[in-house]
Amino acid sequence: MTSFAIHDLQMYPLTLVDVRDNAVVVARAASWKWMERLSRTACVAVGSIASTCKAPRTGKEVRECAILYSTSKALRIGHAVRAARRAHEDPILAVLALEGGLRLFAARSRTSTGAPPRGSCAARRRSTAWMTSVGTRCGWPSRTSSRSPGSMRGHAPPRPISSA
Repeated sequence: MTSFAIHDLQMYPLTLVDVRDNAVVVARAASWKWMERLSRTACVAVGSIASTCKAPRTGKEVRECAILYSTSKALRIGHAVRAARRAHEDPILAVLALEGGLRLFAARSRTSTGAPPRGSCAARRRSTAWMTSVGTRCGWPSRTSSRSPGSMRGHAPPRPISSA
C-alpha cells in the first residue's frame, strides 16, 4: 500500500508490463486492497519481474499525499549498493553507513518455492551488547528486568499512572 491509499485517492488505472512483452491493464478496482491483490497476482504470474505504472497524480496530490524525498533516498541507496558491489564490498554495510543504520541480525534463506512470500529464513542474533545500547536509547527496559508473570518477552508489565 502507498501513501496515496491512505489519502483514499483513485487507484486506477494501473498498468503492468514484463520483459516478455506481456501487458496487463487494470481499468477499475473495487478498493485499494483489490488493486493490490490484482497487481500482485499478475506480477507473480509473469515471474515476479515486472514494472508497474500507477494512476496519474496532479502536482497538488503529490505535494499533499506523497512521502517527499523517498524517491531520492531510494536512488541514493541504489547507487551505494551498486558501488559496493562493483568494489566487491558488502552492500549492507554500505547502506548502513549511508543511512546511519545499525545491523540488528543476519539471516539467510534456506529454501524458496519461487513465489515471493514463500520460503523460510534462519536468523541468528548478533550479540546481546546491541540490545542494551539500543534499549537504553529507546527507553526499553534492560535485559535484566524482572520476568514477572504476565510480562512479555522479559519486559515488565506497564505500571499504572499514579494520581499523585
